[in-house]
Amino acid sequence: MNANVGADVDLYPSRHGADCGIQSRYDPIVYGEPDRDGGLTQNQLERYQQQGYLVLDNLFNNAEIERLIDEVTLWQQAFRNSENDNVSIDEHGDIRSFYGIHAQHALYSALSKDTRLVSIAQQVLADDVYLHQSRLTFKAPFVGQSSFWHSDFETWHVEDGLPRMRTLSLALVLTENQLTNAPIMVLPGSHKSFVSCPGETPENNYLHTMREQHAGLPRQDDIQILADINGVDAISAKKGSVILYDCNLMHGSSNNLSPLPRRNAVFVYNAVSNRPREPYSGMPARPEFMATRRLIQPIRAQHQQLHF
Repeated sequence: MNANVGADVDLYPSRHGADCGIQSRYDPIVYGEPDRDGGLTQNQLERYQQQGYLVLDNLFNNAEIERLIDEVTLWQQAFRNSENDNVSIDEHGDIRSFYGIHAQHALYSALSKDTRLVSIAQQVLADDVYLHQSRLTFKAPFVGQSSFWHSDFETWHVEDGLPRMRTLSLALVLTENQLTNAPIMVLPGSHKSFVSCPGETPENNYLHTMREQHAGLPRQDDIQILADINGVDAISAKKGSVILYDCNLMHGSSNNLSPLPRRNAVFVYNAVSNRPREPYSGMPARPEFMATRRLIQPIRAQHQQLHF
């Protein structure tokens, strides 16, 4: 298929009943030239191209991380036993997911514009970028729930209308991601193929996605095929590190049985040229706090450390 087709053509059909499986990816992974300024070396870009993810150590210092964690603690206290559309609270009163964090506090707004993040997105995507989504993911000690294998792009394509794979995620590690506290697990190289999923998209599916994803889950047989190629990696990363991963990388996580919390702040950057169309599911678009549609403006990176 010619990838230079109109935006009205669905290059990545999914959730059309039982018709599903593994197909080719028609889009580049790294759009920029190796010498484009952005902080990643040619070796790092090549590794990202092959694996679909990259761990960048010590991008943020301890003082910055502690200040960001303090804000999360305040959120936990403020939202305990309360009802907010963009916050998912587990049965213990802990935040499980919190969407639109860049709109909740000036500190996280500044973080989303920090040149240490934005320049990487601009380098890889070779375009002006805007924030498609921001969220806090939190796995509480002992009770943090699992997340089954999935491609973020599959959801962003079907439910948000992102036409192409010109999107990436940058996860800032707020508490150490260890092999013992349910870190992100990935299938290296899986981003090179698209896995369409069975079933259909339920109405108001985002209300379920915030707690546990049901729609947009691939078949176990397809996961096995991808895992047989390059295996499974569990990503361990220290506080202040950033995990860069492709929008189509197959990933998930297990239950957190450890006494250690796992918190990451995730910023999803999309190329301005890849702005969303109507959702390919035929359903209404998800709320703005989950997928930016109205306020699409190129981010101007800030070249200083976070203010306290």
